Amino acid sequence: MLRNLPCMETLIVETPLPQHTIDFLGTLSSLYYLCLGLVDGIHDGNTPQHYGAAFSTENGRFSALSQLYFDVRRWTDADLVLTAMRRPLVSLGVEVREGESDLPADEQFLACSRMIDTISRHVCRSELTYLHLYDPFEDATHVATNLQGFFSLTSLEELRLRIPHTTSIDDTWLAQAATTWPALRALSIQSKTQTTLLGLIPLVRRCPNLVELDVSAHWKPFDVRLLGDIPKNIAITQIKTWDVVIDDDVLAIFRCLVTMFPMLDELQNQPDLDEDDQELVNWRKLQSYLTNTVVGS
Repeated sequence: MLRNLPCMETLIVETPLPQHTIDFLGTLSSLYYLCLGLVDGIHDGNTPQHYGAAFSTENGRFSALSQLYFDVRRWTDADLVLTAMRRPLVSLGVEVREGESDLPADEQFLACSRMIDTISRHVCRSELTYLHLYDPFEDATHVATNLQGFFSLTSLEELRLRIPHTTSIDDTWLAQAATTWPALRALSIQSKTQTTLLGLIPLVRRCPNLVELDVSAHWKPFDVRLLGDIPKNIAITQIKTWDVVIDDDVLAIFRCLVTMFPMLDELQNQPDLDEDDQELVNWRKLQSYLTNTVVGS
Protein backbone atom coordinates (compact mmCIF):
# COMPACT_ATOMS: atom_id res chain seq x y z
CA MET A 1 0.00 0.00 0.00
CA LEU A 2 2.80 2.44 0.86
CA ARG A 3 4.29 2.01 -2.61
CA ASN A 4 1.14 3.59 -4.04
CA LEU A 5 1.81 6.81 -2.08
CA PRO A 6 4.97 8.30 -3.61
CA CYS A 7 3.99 11.81 -2.45
CA MET A 8 3.40 10.88 1.19
CA GLU A 9 4.35 13.71 3.56
CA THR A 10 3.43 12.30 6.97
CA LEU A 11 3.23 8.81 8.41
CA ILE A 12 2.13 7.62 11.85
CA VAL A 13 2.45 3.90 12.56
CA GLU A 14 1.92 2.26 15.95
CA THR A 15 3.17 -1.24 15.11
CA PRO A 16 6.78 -2.18 14.26
CA LEU A 17 7.62 -1.95 10.57
CA PRO A 18 9.74 -4.52 8.74
CA GLN A 19 13.14 -3.30 7.62
CA HIS A 20 12.24 -3.36 3.91
CA THR A 21 9.38 -0.92 4.59
CA ILE A 22 11.71 1.51 6.36
CA ASP A 23 14.10 1.10 3.42
CA PHE A 24 11.28 2.19 1.13
CA LEU A 25 10.31 5.16 3.32
CA GLY A 26 13.84 6.46 2.93
CA THR A 27 13.26 6.84 -0.82
CA LEU A 28 10.27 9.18 -0.39
CA SER A 29 11.47 12.71 -1.14
CA SER A 30 8.23 14.21 0.24
CA LEU A 31 8.21 12.55 3.69
CA TYR A 32 8.88 15.17 6.38
CA TYR A 33 7.01 13.74 9.43
CA LEU A 34 7.60 10.19 10.66
CA CYS A 35 6.14 8.77 13.88
CA LEU A 36 6.86 5.10 14.44
CA GLY A 37 5.94 2.57 17.08
CA LEU A 38 8.61 0.25 18.35
CA VAL A 39 11.88 0.41 16.40
CA ASP A 40 13.26 -2.93 17.44
CA GLY A 41 16.20 -5.16 16.70
CA ILE A 42 15.48 -7.98 14.26
CA HIS A 43 17.16 -11.36 13.96
CA ASP A 44 18.53 -13.16 10.92
CA GLY A 45 19.09 -16.64 12.20
CA ASN A 46 21.15 -16.25 15.37
CA THR A 47 22.74 -12.98 14.27
CA PRO A 48 21.12 -9.88 15.80
CA GLN A 49 20.66 -7.00 13.39
CA HIS A 50 19.18 -3.58 13.89
CA TYR A 51 17.27 -0.97 11.97
CA GLY A 52 20.10 1.54 12.26
CA ALA A 53 21.26 0.99 8.69
CA ALA A 54 17.70 1.29 7.40
CA PHE A 55 17.60 4.88 8.68
CA SER A 56 20.75 5.84 6.81
CA THR A 57 20.56 9.17 5.00
CA GLU A 58 23.30 8.33 2.54
CA ASN A 59 22.59 8.86 -1.16
CA GLY A 60 19.84 11.37 -0.41
CA ARG A 61 17.61 9.07 1.63
CA PHE A 62 15.01 10.74 3.92
CA SER A 63 15.85 13.99 2.15
CA ALA A 64 12.84 15.95 3.47
CA LEU A 65 12.54 14.44 6.95
CA SER A 66 12.47 17.08 9.68
CA GLN A 67 10.31 15.51 12.42
CA LEU A 68 11.07 12.05 13.82
CA TYR A 69 9.45 10.22 16.74
CA PHE A 70 9.95 6.58 17.71
CA ASP A 71 9.98 4.06 20.58
CA VAL A 72 12.76 1.62 21.45
CA ARG A 73 13.38 -1.18 23.93
CA ARG A 74 16.80 0.18 24.86
CA TRP A 75 18.80 3.38 24.33
CA THR A 76 21.41 1.51 22.30
CA ASP A 77 18.83 1.09 19.51
CA ALA A 78 18.03 4.81 19.62
CA ASP A 79 21.72 5.63 19.32
CA LEU A 80 21.99 3.43 16.22
CA VAL A 81 19.05 5.18 14.56
CA LEU A 82 20.34 8.69 15.31
CA THR A 83 23.87 7.84 14.25
CA ALA A 84 22.51 6.76 10.86
CA MET A 85 19.95 9.58 10.56
CA ARG A 86 22.12 12.55 9.57
CA ARG A 87 19.36 15.04 8.81
CA PRO A 88 18.87 18.54 10.36
CA LEU A 89 15.77 17.51 12.30
CA VAL A 90 13.69 20.22 13.98
CA SER A 91 11.71 17.80 16.19
CA LEU A 92 12.88 14.59 17.84
CA GLY A 93 11.11 12.31 20.29
CA VAL A 94 12.44 9.03 21.68
CA GLU A 95 10.77 6.84 24.30
CA VAL A 96 11.97 3.64 25.95
CA ARG A 97 9.12 1.17 26.36
CA GLU A 98 8.43 0.52 30.03
CA GLY A 99 9.48 -2.90 31.26
CA GLU A 100 10.96 -3.98 27.93
CA SER A 101 14.64 -3.10 28.26
CA ASP A 102 16.83 -6.17 28.73
CA LEU A 103 19.86 -4.13 29.79
CA PRO A 104 21.08 -4.07 33.41
CA ALA A 105 20.55 -0.72 35.13
CA ASP A 106 24.19 0.37 34.79
CA GLU A 107 24.28 -0.40 31.07
CA GLN A 108 20.92 1.29 30.44
CA PHE A 109 22.17 4.41 32.17
CA LEU A 110 25.42 4.47 30.18
CA ALA A 111 23.54 3.81 26.94
CA CYS A 112 21.34 6.84 27.62
CA SER A 113 24.47 8.90 28.28
CA ARG A 114 25.93 7.87 24.92
CA MET A 115 22.67 8.69 23.17
CA ILE A 116 22.60 12.20 24.73
CA ASP A 117 26.18 12.67 23.55
CA THR A 118 25.16 11.61 20.03
CA ILE A 119 22.35 14.21 20.04
CA SER A 120 24.71 16.93 21.31
CA ARG A 121 27.05 16.33 18.34
CA HIS A 122 24.33 15.61 15.77
CA VAL A 123 23.95 17.60 12.56
CA CYS A 124 20.57 18.77 13.88
CA ARG A 125 22.02 20.45 16.98
CA SER A 126 21.57 24.00 15.66
CA GLU A 127 18.15 23.29 14.10
CA LEU A 128 16.35 21.24 16.74
CA THR A 129 13.48 23.13 18.38
CA TYR A 130 11.67 20.21 20.07
CA LEU A 131 13.25 17.37 22.05
CA HIS A 132 11.43 14.71 24.04
CA LEU A 133 13.28 11.87 25.81
CA TYR A 134 11.42 9.41 28.03
CA ASP A 135 12.77 6.54 30.10
CA PRO A 136 10.75 4.88 32.91
CA PHE A 137 13.98 3.72 34.57
CA GLU A 138 14.90 5.68 37.69
CA ASP A 139 17.95 5.19 39.85
CA ALA A 140 19.04 8.08 42.06
CA THR A 141 22.39 6.38 42.76
CA HIS A 142 23.56 7.45 39.31
CA VAL A 143 24.51 11.07 38.71
CA ALA A 144 24.95 12.22 35.13
CA THR A 145 27.87 14.30 34.00
CA ASN A 146 26.90 14.98 30.40
CA LEU A 147 23.76 17.11 30.67
CA GLN A 148 25.79 20.10 29.53
CA GLY A 149 25.56 18.49 26.11
CA PHE A 150 22.00 19.72 25.78
CA PHE A 151 23.31 23.28 25.56
CA SER A 152 24.76 22.58 22.12
CA LEU A 153 21.11 22.52 20.95
CA THR A 154 20.98 26.27 20.55
CA SER A 155 17.50 26.60 19.02
CA LEU A 156 15.43 24.62 21.53
CA GLU A 157 11.92 25.90 22.22
CA GLU A 158 10.52 22.81 23.92
CA LEU A 159 12.41 20.33 26.10
CA ARG A 160 10.67 17.35 27.71
CA LEU A 161 12.74 14.93 29.79
CA ARG A 162 11.96 11.95 31.94
CA ILE A 163 15.31 10.27 32.33
CA PRO A 164 17.31 9.30 35.43
CA HIS A 165 20.09 11.71 34.43
CA THR A 166 18.12 14.74 35.66
CA THR A 167 19.26 14.14 39.24
CA SER A 168 22.24 16.40 38.45
CA ILE A 169 20.12 19.33 37.22
CA ASP A 170 20.36 22.27 39.63
CA ASP A 171 19.75 26.04 39.66
CA THR A 172 23.00 26.68 37.79
CA TRP A 173 21.84 24.35 35.01
CA LEU A 174 18.50 26.18 34.81
CA ALA A 175 20.30 29.52 34.60
CA GLN A 176 22.37 28.27 31.67
CA ALA A 177 19.24 26.86 30.05
CA ALA A 178 17.56 30.26 30.27
CA THR A 179 20.60 31.92 28.69
CA THR A 180 20.99 29.33 25.94
CA TRP A 181 17.30 29.01 25.02
CA PRO A 182 15.68 32.47 25.15
CA ALA A 183 12.91 31.22 22.84
CA LEU A 184 11.97 28.43 25.26
CA ARG A 185 8.21 27.81 25.38
CA ALA A 186 8.01 24.60 27.41
CA LEU A 187 10.29 22.98 29.97
CA SER A 188 9.21 19.65 31.43
CA ILE A 189 11.53 17.58 33.63
CA GLN A 190 9.48 14.75 35.09
CA SER A 191 12.09 13.24 37.38
CA LYS A 192 14.14 14.27 40.36
CA THR A 193 16.33 17.38 40.19
CA GLN A 194 18.30 19.52 42.63
CA THR A 195 16.58 22.77 41.66
CA THR A 196 14.84 25.30 43.94
CA LEU A 197 12.43 28.19 43.40
CA LEU A 198 15.42 30.48 42.95
CA GLY A 199 16.29 28.53 39.82
CA LEU A 200 13.09 29.72 38.15
CA ILE A 201 14.10 33.39 38.27
CA PRO A 202 16.39 33.21 35.19
CA LEU A 203 13.58 31.49 33.25
CA VAL A 204 11.21 34.33 34.12
CA ARG A 205 13.85 36.93 33.26
CA ARG A 206 15.17 35.50 29.98
CA CYS A 207 12.41 33.31 28.50
CA PRO A 208 9.43 35.61 27.77
CA ASN A 209 7.68 32.96 25.63
CA LEU A 210 7.54 30.34 28.39
CA VAL A 211 3.99 28.96 28.65
CA GLU A 212 4.56 25.55 30.26
CA LEU A 213 6.66 24.72 33.29
CA ASP A 214 7.01 21.30 34.85
CA VAL A 215 10.13 20.93 36.99
CA SER A 216 10.58 18.94 40.17
CA ALA A 217 12.27 20.98 42.86
CA HIS A 218 12.75 21.82 46.51
CA TRP A 219 10.40 24.74 47.03
CA LYS A 220 11.61 27.02 49.78
CA PRO A 221 11.02 30.78 50.01
CA PHE A 222 13.46 33.43 48.85
CA ASP A 223 13.57 37.21 49.20
CA VAL A 224 11.18 38.42 46.47
CA ARG A 225 13.27 41.60 46.20
CA LEU A 226 15.72 39.46 44.23
CA LEU A 227 13.24 39.68 41.34
CA GLY A 228 13.69 43.43 41.10
CA ASP A 229 11.63 44.95 38.30
CA ILE A 230 11.93 42.07 35.81
CA PRO A 231 8.81 41.43 33.70
CA LYS A 232 6.55 38.81 35.23
CA ASN A 233 5.31 35.72 33.39
CA ILE A 234 1.54 36.07 32.94
CA ALA A 235 1.20 33.11 30.55
CA ILE A 236 1.68 30.32 33.09
CA THR A 237 -1.50 29.48 34.99
CA GLN A 238 -0.57 25.92 36.00
CA ILE A 239 2.58 24.22 37.21
CA LYS A 240 2.95 20.47 37.36
CA THR A 241 4.68 19.20 40.48
CA TRP A 242 6.86 16.10 40.20
CA ASP A 243 8.72 15.10 43.37
CA VAL A 244 8.36 18.63 44.71
CA VAL A 245 9.32 19.18 48.34
CA ILE A 246 7.41 22.14 49.80
CA ASP A 247 8.82 23.73 52.95
CA ASP A 248 6.55 24.54 55.88
CA ASP A 249 6.51 28.30 55.22
CA VAL A 250 3.82 27.80 52.58
CA LEU A 251 2.59 31.40 52.60
CA ALA A 252 6.08 32.71 51.79
CA ILE A 253 6.42 30.15 48.98
CA PHE A 254 3.04 31.26 47.65
CA ARG A 255 4.22 34.88 47.55
CA CYS A 256 7.36 33.90 45.65
CA LEU A 257 5.34 31.96 43.08
CA VAL A 258 2.71 34.60 42.39
CA THR A 259 5.34 37.33 42.22
CA MET A 260 6.95 35.42 39.33
CA PHE A 261 3.69 34.05 37.88
CA PRO A 262 0.81 36.41 38.77
CA MET A 263 -1.79 34.32 36.90
CA LEU A 264 -0.82 31.01 38.53
CA ASP A 265 -3.91 29.39 40.03
CA GLU A 266 -3.33 25.64 39.98
CA LEU A 267 -0.80 22.96 40.89
CA GLN A 268 -1.10 19.66 39.07
CA ASN A 269 -0.07 16.13 40.04
CA GLN A 270 -0.99 15.95 43.72
CA PRO A 271 1.63 13.78 45.48
CA ASP A 272 0.55 10.24 46.33
CA LEU A 273 1.19 10.37 50.06
CA ASP A 274 -0.60 9.50 53.30
CA GLU A 275 -3.25 12.01 54.33
CA ASP A 276 -1.29 13.11 57.39
CA ASP A 277 2.04 13.44 55.55
CA GLN A 278 3.35 16.99 56.00
CA GLU A 279 4.40 17.31 52.36
CA LEU A 280 0.84 16.55 51.23
CA VAL A 281 -0.54 18.98 53.81
CA ASN A 282 1.77 21.71 52.52
CA TRP A 283 0.91 20.93 48.88
CA ARG A 284 -2.83 21.24 49.58
CA LYS A 285 -2.34 24.43 51.56
CA LEU A 286 -0.40 26.00 48.69
CA GLN A 287 -3.05 24.87 46.22
CA SER A 288 -5.70 26.49 48.43
CA TYR A 289 -3.83 29.81 48.46
CA LEU A 290 -3.57 29.77 44.67
CA THR A 291 -7.18 28.77 44.07
CA ASN A 292 -8.61 31.44 46.37
CA THR A 293 -6.43 34.36 45.25
CA VAL A 294 -8.00 37.18 43.28
CA VAL A 295 -5.63 38.51 40.65
CA GLY A 296 -4.31 41.91 41.68
CA SER A 297 -5.21 41.52 45.34
